Amino acid sequence: RDYLRHEELARRHPLLEDSADNVRIGIGVATGSDAILILPVLDPNIEPECQLPLILAGDVTPQTLNWSGHYLVNPYESDGDGRMRELSDYPGLRSYLEKNRLRLEQRHTAKKNPGTWFRTIDRVTPLLTQEPKLLLPDIQAGGVVGFDDGRFYPHHNLYWITSDDWDLRVLQALLRSSCVLNQVRGISVQMRGGSVRYQAQVLRKLRIPHITEITDALMTRLVSVADSANQEEIDSIATEAFAL
Repeated sequence: RDYLRHEELARRHPLLEDSADNVRIGIGVATGSDAILILPVLDPNIEPECQLPLILAGDVTPQTLNWSGHYLVNPYESDGDGRMRELSDYPGLRSYLEKNRLRLEQRHTAKKNPGTWFRTIDRVTPLLTQEPKLLLPDIQAGGVVGFDDGRFYPHHNLYWITSDDWDLRVLQALLRSSCVLNQVRGISVQMRGGSVRYQAQVLRKLRIPHITEITDALMTRLVSVADSANQEEIDSIATEAFAL
């Protein structure tokens, strides 16, 4: 199928972040020491509120999320205001971190902030866990956009998209379409083997229809193919949304 060039899409459609109110793009957490701060299972010796279910890039497919059961050891308070936990209030967490203190202190982020040597490289916003979001593995062949209804915190190799206005299933279908994939291929760094990178700077350059341009009936049809394995089916409906 021949798609309009990116310049034509730019004339017709807004950037992804301008396609509706409060479309947000971000990346998952980098810890600086995954071997310590990511657990293969829930640790019964650490307070449950200090462990967030963590979704990895390999867990994400367009059809479903195959959670591998990992947890993030979260050193930030749960209210999302960016404060580090007082370790004295969490004896289980404190014991675990102290046991691994020497290795954690060797990280660059710990050397910059010796008073909070147990911090992750990226600030953790626990409330993101409960927020519905789309999940896009950084390096992929293309079209892998998963949907999380509000259960997981994303790892560093995953980009996430949230929106107050979009039905994320509609947005998922649009982002899985060949029209968007062709844009990604034109913008992204090309990797060996034909893979592309869905980095934030790539996602922020994508053009998609404004939410007000899509009828309710068309939204319903897009939702119906959001997790379809049939690319032609997705493209057929997405083409209508892009008015191609």
